[in-house]
Amino acid sequence: LVLAVGTKSMEMFQLLLECRSLSIFESYDYSGALLKAIWCFQEREPEAHAFIQILIEEGADPHQKVSVSESLIHDEDGDCILGKTPLTLAAMQGSVHFVTEMLDTYSRVRRTQIKAMRVDYCLRAQSSDYFLSIEKREREKVRDSCVDTLLK
Repeated sequence: LVLAVGTKSMEMFQLLLECRSLSIFESYDYSGALLKAIWCFQEREPEAHAFIQILIEEGADPHQKVSVSESLIHDEDGDCILGKTPLTLAAMQGSVHFVTEMLDTYSRVRRTQIKAMRVDYCLRAQSSDYFLSIEKREREKVRDSCVDTLLK
């Protein structure tokens, strides 16, 4: 998936997503692919926003800090990016449109996921406090990520 983004091949990217159930890997590295999209594309390239949007819809989290397990732990200049988020990295390179796209898409996706959780057959028996605690932790993570991004 990371290579498909790196080559800017939407066709290969879509094909990989369609065939993910046949993949020999446990799961795709959506976060690594999101980082690759931030590095490989210029903000004005129309496909860049499509890649970012699809990756977040598929599970990439722009607020998740890069860990050692990520496939990419150095940026294009060789600087270590451990502990930074894709959102922070986009802001550091001045990619305002990428930051906006990530924030808007992630917010939309999370709202949809929260609504779906509340009506999920297996979770319906959970108390309102259960969902409120999940939403609170999510808000705190997003707030911390945004504060870190603004301070960088």
